[in-house]
Amino acid sequence: MKKVLVIGAGKIGSAIGGIIQTVGHEVDWWDIDQSKIKGTETLEERVAEADVVFLCIHSWVIRETLERVKTHLKNQVILVSVAKGFEKDSMKTADQIVEDVVPHHAFAFFGGPMVAPEIAEGKYAFGAIASQSAETYSVIVSLFEGSRVLLNYIDDVHGTVLAGVLKNVYAMGLGMLDEQGMGSNARGWYATKVVEEMGREIAALGGKKETAYTLAGMGDFIAT
Repeated sequence: MKKVLVIGAGKIGSAIGGIIQTVGHEVDWWDIDQSKIKGTETLEERVAEADVVFLCIHSWVIRETLERVKTHLKNQVILVSVAKGFEKDSMKTADQIVEDVVPHHAFAFFGGPMVAPEIAEGKYAFGAIASQSAETYSVIVSLFEGSRVLLNYIDDVHGTVLAGVLKNVYAMGLGMLDEQGMGSNARGWYATKVVEEMGREIAALGGKKETAYTLAGMGDFIAT
């Protein structure tokens, strides 16, 4: 049994932690809003006990959070981020921020079609776990065994993080088409062009073009 800490008790943090707890692991939460958590332990105290830490927080607060807890992390801890955005000013993504602050700790990015309310309702979800280590992926998979959260492994970490950012931009385009009343044919055309362009963008920014065609790219875009 692993000890899991979820930093961020919002919709996705509550959903992910709830599933892990349901299948038998020890889960704790911390949130800047103290009304969302139990106990009086500080963030540093909770981090020190965790085998896996989920960063279910905005991309622009990841750096300050890691700076705060980095001396309290276990040597073998696994950090998992769900943040789909850039850091203000530096424009770095979650994986790049982790590399800056805690480069010696195992890291994975949790992407894919993971709509929080559906996870909380017990519906199927399909995650894409991106890590440079298959062993890290195996540990994360073990946290969800017996649940309806099914996970795929991707070794393109930066490409997966980029896909999570890009799909949010492209998803707005579908809304625009709907408002224009352009119909399903236009939506089909647009979705095809999105995946093609996403692949080119990911490749240009240091990831693998193929990642656009995975759960982290096309799958997450469609769900969003």
